[in-house]
Amino acid sequence: MKFILSFILLTALTGCSRYRVVDQIKMVDIMGFEQGNNSADNKLYGGVIIHEYSMGKEEDVLTSIMSYGKSATQTLSQINQKSPNLLEIGKTQVIVLGADFAKEQGIYEVVHSICRNAKIGANLKIVISEEPLSVFFKKLTELDGNFLPHLLEQNMIHNILPESNMQTFLYNFYGIGRDAYIPYSTITSEGDIVVKKLGVIDQNSKLKLLLEEEEATLIKLIQDQSKEIFFPVPIERDGKEGSITLKSLRGKSNLKSNHNDIVLLRLKLDTIILDYPEWIKLPDDYAFLEKEIKNFFKKKYQELFKQFQDNHVDPLGIGDIYRSKNKNWNEKVFYNKRYPNLKLEPTIKIDILQSGVGEDTYE
Repeated sequence: MKFILSFILLTALTGCSRYRVVDQIKMVDIMGFEQGNNSADNKLYGGVIIHEYSMGKEEDVLTSIMSYGKSATQTLSQINQKSPNLLEIGKTQVIVLGADFAKEQGIYEVVHSICRNAKIGANLKIVISEEPLSVFFKKLTELDGNFLPHLLEQNMIHNILPESNMQTFLYNFYGIGRDAYIPYSTITSEGDIVVKKLGVIDQNSKLKLLLEEEEATLIKLIQDQSKEIFFPVPIERDGKEGSITLKSLRGKSNLKSNHNDIVLLRLKLDTIILDYPEWIKLPDDYAFLEKEIKNFFKKKYQELFKQFQDNHVDPLGIGDIYRSKNKNWNEKVFYNKRYPNLKLEPTIKIDILQSGVGEDTYE
């Protein structure tokens, strides 16, 4: 009997001990890093956003804690010292990197020490902030705690951003013959956080190129399995100018090389046209529109590829394609001598399935 009572008491005490430990932990939702105010001391400025759960309150409060450190790990340690609770990074959803920090200092140290941490989940996302970390975090604490991760996810699934998580980012970041890209956020004059750009990271782990909304969408059409996006396409005929709204429903894409320094891009899209000028008559003008759309995409992809070459970045992984075909492939030789002279040859196939504002019969 004494043994049974002792066992029950021990179990109860153990359970209470675990609950106390959980109560003393704060889960980090978002963390961020940027260069400190004095770049000469080579210090990082970092911060975390956590939920403050309060009994009796309908809404949780978001709080930020900021500090300095010589490295990302030391910065988190300093932040931990300012917190009344132990901070746990295992449930972190987003890492924010300052734009100036990414351009000047480079992101290697943060990626190497934080993103490769075994506690970090595979679905964690990275975003670059144009605004200083203190400004960006202040805005985030005024919003719902899941706003930023949901904003990134929604734009990856339904809008312009190529889909990415920690696994795909690290594959592109550390992979040979390819460069990583990161969503780029800004705060509008109205105070809204938007993610309409894409930052390309070069081989020196620095932010080298900033792609606008249209250019980011072009990458998404190549890289993502899902190609359900909207795209404005300018058209012109007989001195008349206008624009159509193209909705891509599904498609296929392929990049490969040949032996004549030509990169072959194959892109097939099933589309519908949602908006068009009054001087366009459907279905009579389907052939005209398909030709206009093909020429538009071909021109844009060639311009985009030239931009990559001029900035010495390879977010499409062209180097990896050539590496797979040549066992003697050398990264330095390829990017210094061959990559700048490659030509992109797009073959675009557009199928217009149906058109008309308000029509929604496609499934």
